[in-house]
Amino acid sequence: MANIIITILLMAIIGAVIGGVTNSLAIKMLFRPYRPIYIGKWRLPFTPGLIPRRREELSKQMGLLVVEHLLTPEGIKKRIIEGKFHEQITKWLKGSIQSILRSDYSIQALLLKFEITDLPLKIHQKIKGFIGTKSAKWLEDNSNNPLGKILPSFLWEFAEEKVPDITNYLIDTMKSFIESDKGKILLQSRLDQFLHGKGMLGGMLNMFLGNTSLTDKMQVELVKLLGDEQNKIVLNKLINEELVKLKETKLATLLEKVDEQELLEKIVNNISPMLTVNQWFEKPISSFSSAALEGKLVEITPHLVSLGIEQLISQIGTIMDKLQIVDLVKNQVDSFSTERLEEMVLGITRKELKMITYLGAYLGGIIGLIQGVIVLIIN
Repeated sequence: MANIIITILLMAIIGAVIGGVTNSLAIKMLFRPYRPIYIGKWRLPFTPGLIPRRREELSKQMGLLVVEHLLTPEGIKKRIIEGKFHEQITKWLKGSIQSILRSDYSIQALLLKFEITDLPLKIHQKIKGFIGTKSAKWLEDNSNNPLGKILPSFLWEFAEEKVPDITNYLIDTMKSFIESDKGKILLQSRLDQFLHGKGMLGGMLNMFLGNTSLTDKMQVELVKLLGDEQNKIVLNKLINEELVKLKETKLATLLEKVDEQELLEKIVNNISPMLTVNQWFEKPISSFSSAALEGKLVEITPHLVSLGIEQLISQIGTIMDKLQIVDLVKNQVDSFSTERLEEMVLGITRKELKMITYLGAYLGGIIGLIQGVIVLIIN
């Protein structure tokens, strides 16, 4: 009886050992040997191990596994919507806005942090181009319009009101010039030229009247002429008539007398320096902000984050396609050595693989026990 029990136990132990060793060897053969073993030109069967031999297919399948089952667009969308992503982004963005608005950094210094150095110049050039384009378009659109229609009515009303003042100014200016030494010298010079051009008659007049006396008389008469009220009325009327003609003059008529390109350059060169783009960029950011602005930006931050997340969610599929995650995972797995790959897999599944080894020993022991019983029955 003792021999029977020993025989059955021995067969069970042998079966357990065979089952455990077989499963352990099968697990090791997943990775080992790492490289094919040759005897001459003949490659030893089952070398290299299963995973090294099917490495390329494995890396590709792992990439597909990640994209199709683990890191799916639907899963990412669900995580973004249900998780604290919105709350965390909103909190971070609010803090960033407040920090930036309260900082003493200039816009230029902030741009330099992002290695942006030529933005002020580009903006200035864009503004100049915009002014030039809009000015050219305005001149083209209004070329057939009279100045009275182009310029605002209050300017013409102001000019009409100032016509008497202009008349008085012109007359007073001319009187002052004629009465001055320069005016007298000019009158004398013109009289000399006039009398010289009249030959004998001019000489006789000059002899009887005297050049200086005639100049003085003309100077007095011209001053009286300018001071005459009737002449003021006439000059006032002439200026009003010229103003009416100017209102009826088309812009194209004026443009014919100037170089349009040169005019546009002057417009741009005179307006663009007033914008002082560089000065804006050199001011502290805090000088542009206020408590009201900061409060408003912080208030709308959650809405901005929601809008941004909606756009992100709508583009998740496209982003993942652009990232080519399958190729990314495949290339990453291909970059691992077989030893590293084995270490990773065993690090994750070591406990389960041990259980498989123990299960093999357990099943082998049961099979050995059953075989021992069958042998005894047969005998």
